[in-house]
Amino acid sequence: MADKLAHNDKPRGELTVRISAMPGDTNANVALAPAAVARGGWGALYKLHLNANGSTGRISIAVLGNSVHSSFDTLAFSASNRFLTGEDRGNDLHEQLNTLDSVWQYRLGDPNGQRFIALGRDATSLSEGEDNEPTGVEVGSGKATPAGMKGTLASLTKARSFFTQQHGQNTLWEIVRTFARQPG
Repeated sequence: MADKLAHNDKPRGELTVRISAMPGDTNANVALAPAAVARGGWGALYKLHLNANGSTGRISIAVLGNSVHSSFDTLAFSASNRFLTGEDRGNDLHEQLNTLDSVWQYRLGDPNGQRFIALGRDATSLSEGEDNEPTGVEVGSGKATPAGMKGTLASLTKARSFFTQQHGQNTLWEIVRTFARQPG
């Protein structure tokens, strides 16, 4: 599995939900194997829900990938019930589907993602025959305490958000909130 992300929804810091990304295949031929697709052949986000003391739990597919949402790579909670995940389709899948990578936002319990960032290609990646993938999607406050570790509610207080447009110029982007002006 790729990145693991713990989510803290308890006031004292117990981790009760963990989301893990399984990137899946980077070849569109996976669509020819429906059984593989049903198990995450395009990629999947798995949810591990632990009981209150963490001694038992259950795992389920939170998001099943498809040709539009696939190759999940990095994860970061952006709110108590929302998280961002970046894609890394690889060059073959980019060419086969004529699709570049995106960052998607999901709500816990809702398998329908919203495109948060759509990447293009910078001049350097084009000249080198590479794609620009959104790696290192990070949201956090940088607190160095157990309660403030990545994925906890405390880590979202005064959090900053970043992602790297890997390959090509390898640009590090900060995600900032803008507010539309209200008429009047």
